[in-house]
Amino acid sequence: MFLRIRSIILPAVTGLICTPQNASYPKTWTTAEDHRNMLDQLGIKALRPGPSGNEAAPNNANYDESIANPFPDYPDILKRKDGRPVNTPDLWWSKRRPEIVEDFEREVLDRVPPNTPKIIWSAVESPATGEPGARRLLVASAT
Repeated sequence: MFLRIRSIILPAVTGLICTPQNASYPKTWTTAEDHRNMLDQLGIKALRPGPSGNEAAPNNANYDESIANPFPDYPDILKRKDGRPVNTPDLWWSKRRPEIVEDFEREVLDRVPPNTPKIIWSAVESPATGEPGARRLLVASAT
């Protein structure tokens, strides 16, 4: 029974083995070829041009700080989101500060996924030297 199965599978498998006649060796790409290939795979026809150094161009680089800030009106730090003033330390710690922390985490830092494994870092001696303090490796382990 084993020989019978082997005789059926083996000819099918040998057709998949690459020989020098039918081998497709990896192409060595230049940077430009690799970039063009990736754009073709993604279906991108043209890239958006970056800022121009010419001040008369419509897409010139902006060096004027007075028009550079897209958010010139910062929120009042002592007003809650609903417009009520923060006039006691208790209101600051219980209401306004959590609002600011929430906005900062959402808009600047982004959220950490809830199922992220805990990472434990430990410094260990290098196995090559074995001397304390000569060289240490940081090792991360996820739990």
